[in-house]
Amino acid sequence: MSRASDVAPPGAVSIVVPTRDRPVQLGKCLASVRASVRDNDELIVVDSASHAATDVAAQAARADARLMRCERPGVDRARNVGWRAATHDIVLFTDDDVVVDQGW
Repeated sequence: MSRASDVAPPGAVSIVVPTRDRPVQLGKCLASVRASVRDNDELIVVDSASHAATDVAAQAARADARLMRCERPGVDRARNVGWRAATHDIVLFTDDDVVVDQGW
């Protein structure tokens, strides 16, 4: 059995965060994700037809995340847009109401 410290870190990853009309939660989520990623990792926010798209865009910009938009709501649609936009082979998903642990 290997310990976490014995496992080599994976290559660069793309992290996809779908969101809809929850800019405060999104901001907290993105801050926690940004604190745990490496320089070559990619952070993608997918706005799933938010009514206040400018608030989502502001949070994404603050976190230096790439912003994508779905014109129709749905977390499944948003996740699909996100993974299709990802540039790395490994794609991670988290929701906008999650605060990740720094070692996640």
